[in-house]
Amino acid sequence: MQSRSSSKPTHEEDIEEEWPVVCPISQCLNSSTLTFTILGLIELETTITECETLDYLNKVLIPACPLFSSIIVTDKEGVKRWKKVDVQAENHLIIPTFPTGLEIESYDQLLREYVSKIGNERFSREKPLWECHLFKYPSANGVGSFVFKLGHAIGDGYAYMKILSMIVKRAENPHLPLTYPNLSLRQRRNDQVGRMSNFLGSFVKCINTVSDIIYNTLKTTVMVDCPSAIRSGKWKKKELFKPIDIYSIKLSLKRVREVKSKLGSTMNDVITGIISYVIHLYMAKMGQNSTKAASSMTMLVMLNMRVLKNNYKDIDDMMKSADTWGNHSRFFPVKIPSIAGGENINPLDFITKAKEHMDRSKNSMIFYLLDPLLDGVRSIFGQKGMEQVVRLGFKNASTLITSLVGPKEQISIADRPIGNFYFIVAGIPQSLTFTSMSCMEQLQLVATMEKGFIDSNLFASCMDEAFENIFQAAFGNEAKKSA
Repeated sequence: MQSRSSSKPTHEEDIEEEWPVVCPISQCLNSSTLTFTILGLIELETTITECETLDYLNKVLIPACPLFSSIIVTDKEGVKRWKKVDVQAENHLIIPTFPTGLEIESYDQLLREYVSKIGNERFSREKPLWECHLFKYPSANGVGSFVFKLGHAIGDGYAYMKILSMIVKRAENPHLPLTYPNLSLRQRRNDQVGRMSNFLGSFVKCINTVSDIIYNTLKTTVMVDCPSAIRSGKWKKKELFKPIDIYSIKLSLKRVREVKSKLGSTMNDVITGIISYVIHLYMAKMGQNSTKAASSMTMLVMLNMRVLKNNYKDIDDMMKSADTWGNHSRFFPVKIPSIAGGENINPLDFITKAKEHMDRSKNSMIFYLLDPLLDGVRSIFGQKGMEQVVRLGFKNASTLITSLVGPKEQISIADRPIGNFYFIVAGIPQSLTFTSMSCMEQLQLVATMEKGFIDSNLFASCMDEAFENIFQAAFGNEAKKSA
């Protein structure tokens, strides 16, 4: 059957019921009020040609996910579905041109500006939601780069991690499987308040759950963070994109783990503490009292509900599961840790406070109630109402953090070793967002900033300074010896 290549919502008489239904969250992330785009930057250590790239896209990338050859259509009943279409890789490969003979620093800047530019462009409705941009110029970590632009409606972070595991190989030995850090994905008990079987522990957990339900409901409706140095609050209702600046830092996972072990915290505690400290430094240097502003500052933490719904032991277990496709991402608001004082404070306090906030969140059943709450909103207000609630949830908060865990070994794509790899999420109605990814024994922390509102150079300097201050505070003279 010949199919039309249009994803514009139209009624089609020949719609097939077996075409997969687009899940409600994916509809929210590809709507007229909210459009999220994932941009993955991969810097290559050796060059690749256009013909080799097309061959790779046709033989490896497109077969890796059925939604890479599907578009969104609306059937005669008004249900959005994924419709299979013919895909030509050349229609998805874009090769920008820039002046030759520039310094690497200039190409680095051009690459960041290019990623920012394409992140603010909507996908064509006539093609599947992905593009590959081949940047054929050197950068700080490679001689050329791939920029994969992917619709968040296709899948969540772990769906894309599974796709990544299918399209990359170990650089030193392609025949060996990729391995992931030995991390438990199960939610841990908080022993500080007792076991679930303990009456007091159960009572506290119930109180926390009720409190979280109320707080979560208010934050996604009427409770709005105040404008601050990191939140302009000027996103109009129909405004999907604003110009952005991007800055990333690369940290040694070994050093991050040393801080984690020193403080008895988790990796997420450390990352949240670093981000909170960066925000504190930036607001202090902008002359704003971060402690006073923090009373209404919240950070959205992105969660993956498949972790709670399934009994995965670790990331390898998740990667092997058949239940990896689709979008199971949800968000949960937490207060941004703050410490009274100016720049001369103990940065480790931010990690300690982040740990307290996270431990408090774990001692609640709210994570298991996020889906029922969203389902309730959808049943009462419909899909449009749910989309508005999701958008308000992001717009009302000050910032966001979403994290992924990648392979431990150096990886290659199309037989080219990868020198650097990170991702951002564009289209979020916030002035500042963060993404973090541990891959190849490095932790890449990336800030996406609203251009013209946040001083990107000053914020970048705060990011550079933050972890060094934290590591120095944790180990003092030992830090200098291990550096």
